[in-house]
Amino acid sequence: MATAAEERALRAAISALAKLGLAEAAGWRPAERSALVRLGRAGLQRGHWVAACELLEYATLLDPDRAETWELVAGARMAGRRWDDALAALEVAWTLERSWRRAALAALCCARRGAAAEAKRWCEAARALAPAEADELRRLERALSSAEEGLS
Repeated sequence: MATAAEERALRAAISALAKLGLAEAAGWRPAERSALVRLGRAGLQRGHWVAACELLEYATLLDPDRAETWELVAGARMAGRRWDDALAALEVAWTLERSWRRAALAALCCARRGAAAEAKRWCEAARALAPAEADELRRLERALSSAEEGLS
């Protein structure tokens, strides 16, 4: 989990990347950028995580301040058992927009890496953002149980 100083530095880097306007410079319209994300999501659903990861990583360059795209990148990296890389993408997504889901996924990555203390911090962060809706709360508990099983 990033410190406050690391989060400020990350926000500054994301802001600088966004200011470059790579999408605009390359002539990419919003619909085309959205298509990259849709194609990446479809690739994940089909189990083509390498291709999905490449598409989604490119999408993050074009729209670096979209937390949901970073989360999808993390999912593709997790599918490839690239735990450190997945955690890095989740930390970006978390910095942009906190959610219990991102914290739970980060906890799972940390558990898979054998970083028990860090996984516990992410579990606590996820529980701090626990949803009020019963179905979502069950999803949170299922996600955290997967992470916590990896710690034992």
